[in-house]
Order: sequence, then C-alpha cells, then structure tokens
Amino acid sequence: MLNVLNIKNFPKGEYTGYYWYSDQTDPELITKPKEIDASIFTDLPFVIEGAFYNKTDQISIHVKNIDDQYYCTSMDLKQLSPKLYSEQYYKSHDLGPISKYKVFEVWEEVTDELLENMKTLKPAYTIFGGFD
Repeated sequence: MLNVLNIKNFPKGEYTGYYWYSDQTDPELITKPKEIDASIFTDLPFVIEGAFYNKTDQISIHVKNIDDQYYCTSMDLKQLSPKLYSEQYYKSHDLGPISKYKVFEVWEEVTDELLENMKTLKPAYTIFGGFD
C-alpha cells in the first residue's frame, strides 16, 4: 500500500509536519495545515528528511534524501481497513515545542507456516500522522 512519488509532483492538499535542511540544527515545523511547495526540495541545502500528514485526505508522506537523491513515499489510510492500523503517540526529541507526534502502525495479514499456515498480522510500516 506504500506508493512511490516523484518529489517534483508533491500531492496537493494541506499538510502538517516537518522538513529538515542539511545546513540547519532544527527542522522547519508546519503546525497549521498548509499547501507544500515542492520548491523546498532543493539541491543545496537539501532536505535530509521530511514527514507530512494531510488529515482531511488521510495521506501520510515521507521524504528522505540519500546520496543526493530524494526518495518520497505516501500512504493513503482510506485504502486500509481500520483493523490494519492503530494510532500511537511518540515522544518528540528534536521538534522544538512539539512534545509528541502521532504515528500509525500499519499491519499486514500474512500466512505463517510456524502457526499451521494460519493467517496472522505482522508489522508492515510506521507512518507519520501529524501533531496533536
């Protein structure tokens, strides 16, 4: 259910989240929903990582820069059964005034040969769910 995106075509919509430039000691926070301008993803300084969540459309986007290449993935929670994800809160260490942030732990159903080939859930992804 994870989709690969082209960073130049960042999906429209209003997002909360953060992005962290390579020449900064702290990330840029987006605490009020707003449109993300793809021009923030520059060559130098570059965004080391970013996480964005669109609460209205239930879309989570993660951006990582590895060896001068942007990798961008998204997940649409509306495409998942509510039984396949749970909401958790993580303590924030580097997000300034943000003391905690929300994540969704996504599970996938698999057949497990160690359990007589019964179906079971295993962790698949942990995705950013915004700030509360």
